[in-house]
Amino acid sequence: MEQLEKEWVTVHLLIYNHKNDLQSCIESVLKQDYKPLELIVSDNGSSDGSAEFVERHYPHLTLIKNPENLGYSRGHNRIIDRCRGTYFMPLNPDTVLSENYIQELVKAMKVDRVVGMVTGKLYRNENRVIDSTGIFFTPTLRHLDRGSNRRDEGQFEHLEYVFGVSGAAPLFKKDMLADVKIMDEYFDNDFFSYREDADLAWRAQLMGWRAVYTPSAVAYHQRRVLPCNRKTTPEEINLHSVKNRFLMRIKNLTWGVGLKTFFFFSLRDMMILGYILLMERASLKAFSLAIRHLPRTIEKRKQIMKKKAVPDGYLSKWFGWKPRSERISVPAGGEQKTP
Repeated sequence: MEQLEKEWVTVHLLIYNHKNDLQSCIESVLKQDYKPLELIVSDNGSSDGSAEFVERHYPHLTLIKNPENLGYSRGHNRIIDRCRGTYFMPLNPDTVLSENYIQELVKAMKVDRVVGMVTGKLYRNENRVIDSTGIFFTPTLRHLDRGSNRRDEGQFEHLEYVFGVSGAAPLFKKDMLADVKIMDEYFDNDFFSYREDADLAWRAQLMGWRAVYTPSAVAYHQRRVLPCNRKTTPEEINLHSVKNRFLMRIKNLTWGVGLKTFFFFSLRDMMILGYILLMERASLKAFSLAIRHLPRTIEKRKQIMKKKAVPDGYLSKWFGWKPRSERISVPAGGEQKTP
């Protein structure tokens, strides 16, 4: 631990009407084995007394009060430049970490010099139902959480490379965030909320960075937004989900991946359009918003493609019907070296 303890980790808890989740989440961070660690809390204009709860019960914490809901992207972006950590963890308030969670993530970060993001094993509840063991993309360009809604039966017990990490409790290397930053944004501000983690993972993969999943870090995440409960999800979330699907593709889709997946994502696009027209007309606004953001998105694409560092053949293998991962073998007492 001597080497690990020299590197600060900044945990940023971004809250919006999460008063009932705060105590268990904050306490799990304060009980972490890893040191040194700083915890910053930002309130996105909550109306349920979340900010007041933090002030009353945790007066020693740094609390930032945003006058309005800035969303996930803008809320976290405001903190990344001012935090002191070598690593940055954007933490969802409906998450509870095991005591060694951050320590194990930092260890996993060191298996390869090009690792820029790490996730642990996220459970949905105490019954060992999995929430996420990393994210993957299908040929429809849909991103999903590995193992989601499946009971843990030991099928995710290896240190592995994955495509990306869930935004609930990831750890990012700040050097990676600085490298993939586009137009002074780490997470895309035009997304507001939803799909920011997948977008960042795709961009990082394009630029040669890698993601790791470690089963030795365990956390619990009460995920409330799932494909199966779309009808009860707030209209604004569904709208941003549709908008961001297209913005993410415009920015990151390369010709090789596009040719491989064109038939499948086009078919799904038609299904999505039909569903919105028949069942979710409130999301029609997503298309006008996407068009409004198009000039900025195209400029972002130009900058991303200038920094592309991997061949399309490498990227294409990650877009499959089954979650792809690559097992990592680490020599005893040593860091895996990049080939």
